[in-house]
Amino acid sequence: MVCGFAAETDDVIAAGRRELQQKHLDLIAINDVSNPEIGFDSDKNQVTILTAAGLEVTTPIESKLQVAQKLLEVAVKLFDD
Repeated sequence: MVCGFAAETDDVIAAGRRELQQKHLDLIAINDVSNPEIGFDSDKNQVTILTAAGLEVTTPIESKLQVAQKLLEVAVKLFDD
């Protein structure tokens, strides 16, 4: 399984989908770095997880640990399928 991460500011879902396809990833987690409530200078984050199989999951704004746990859940499910 190949996972990627993207930091985007404009049309984040479309940009993430392009990167997912261009890099032949199984899964990508996209951060909207234009949102001042999340990211590098915050204890919270939010990502949209896209998979090559078509799954799209957007986490709520929550702790980075909770976001990481959700990302792992999605990855494990893909790996098991």
